[in-house]
Amino acid sequence: MYGAGSAYANANWVRWMYDDAPGAKTRGPALWTYRSDGAIQGQVGAIRARLRVGDREHDFAWSLDLMVSPAFRARGVGAVLPKMVQSSAELLGGTEVSEAAQKAFARGGWAHLGTLTRWARPVRGSFARARIDSRLSPWLAPAVGVAASAVGVVAGVRAFGRKLVAIEAFDERADHVWKTCAPRWPVVARRDREWLAWRWTSCPDRRGATAFMMTAHGDPHGWVVLRVEEERGLRAGHVVDLFCAPEDLDALLALSVAELRSRDVDVVYCTLGAPGASKALAANGFLRRDSGFAMMTFAPESAGEDVRALVANRDAWFVTAGDSDLDRSREATAYA
Repeated sequence: MYGAGSAYANANWVRWMYDDAPGAKTRGPALWTYRSDGAIQGQVGAIRARLRVGDREHDFAWSLDLMVSPAFRARGVGAVLPKMVQSSAELLGGTEVSEAAQKAFARGGWAHLGTLTRWARPVRGSFARARIDSRLSPWLAPAVGVAASAVGVVAGVRAFGRKLVAIEAFDERADHVWKTCAPRWPVVARRDREWLAWRWTSCPDRRGATAFMMTAHGDPHGWVVLRVEEERGLRAGHVVDLFCAPEDLDALLALSVAELRSRDVDVVYCTLGAPGASKALAANGFLRRDSGFAMMTFAPESAGEDVRALVANRDAWFVTAGDSDLDRSREATAYA
């Protein structure tokens, strides 16, 4: 259904996502298929995780990859598959939910949280030349470059006293960051050492992703995962995943941009939603893009009104491209 060259057709990728995720070890893998005459005609999967809501953690799953072959649509298959995911965890979330999946999820009682915004931070005038009308780019591209540099200088001041230290693998410092920072965010999926070792160290398709610990006087205050790729003629940097306390978000973004700038990128992209994130992103020169990812969540009545209200509140969530599978390669993927 996705094409032979898709990441979804890669056995190592599927095994890593559904069999090796930390939650799958105790709760079992989460991939369901609908078959007709022995052939797979539909599927839905979930990444098992833990979600902190307020001061409690819950069994959670990122629902993803709901797909039904064209010949079997409008037969109720798309409505049944999400119910399998709902029976697998206390709370559920989905990002990059297609319009067809949104309808199926809505029928199952899911809440639509709107769009998870993608942000772009111009670094060089070449970004403007590639994106702006050719008649205007000779005038605006230099201005974009100068403005980006000026914002970078100011942002660098905000990061004073902190620095990024490259790490080969996440260690006990990641547990320290999770323990001290998680209570500061209303809703956040667990990002401890075990989760990060699976999500980034053992990922079969890291595509050059590198991890850094943000330290101040030797103490860990946060971490970030960065990647550089060639995209449509541009050298693009990506802030793929990160975590810290709210007051450190500005500095962590500033240091991330500085690191990617040192790798000669033309633009830095970041998918991030969190209380106060828009202000921190704008302060570091990021611009809100028109594109984004539809996000939906599900919390049953048994979860309680307080939990349901938070889970359905987009502004309460800390979420990045490192959640779910938003950072996956989309090359050679065809959606039937």
